[in-house]
Amino acid sequence: MKTNFYLKIKKIESTLYEVLSSFVLIALVILLFLIAFQIISRYFRLQYLAPPDEIITLVYVWMLFIGTAILVRNTDHIRIELLDNFLKDRPKLKSIYNMVVCLLILIFLLVMIKSSLVLYEKSGSRASPMLQWPQRIWYMSLPISGFLMAFYLMVRFFRNTYELLKKRT
Repeated sequence: MKTNFYLKIKKIESTLYEVLSSFVLIALVILLFLIAFQIISRYFRLQYLAPPDEIITLVYVWMLFIGTAILVRNTDHIRIELLDNFLKDRPKLKSIYNMVVCLLILIFLLVMIKSSLVLYEKSGSRASPMLQWPQRIWYMSLPISGFLMAFYLMVRFFRNTYELLKKRT
């Protein structure tokens, strides 16, 4: 039963990772094309186009925060390598250290999610200057990426807990 649940979570996690990675890749390609278009239009002194600037900002914000969730999943975020190297030969202590790091990041994420939801609510009916799109579209990336990061951290926390309990027996 426990193994079946773990396999389901692992499947969900890997599928989500593939979707998010594709999203970030597509966003990067869109950014490249829009920025190239803006550069070419300014070089040839074509009419200045402000809407692509807003779309560039929107795509960049989403790519940045979803990409951060991928970094958290892969543990590619900023870490103190000195402690990692020191604990390399102490697997039990390293598991405890990783669990503490996960909990500290989760606490930060709870504050981030709460604050981003407040920001989302305060954006209300404000619209972007040129496209007149709701600014909530920009701010929605914060809580969504926060929940994604929290999900990946909980998966890592439970994986570390499982490894720690497995080493005890």
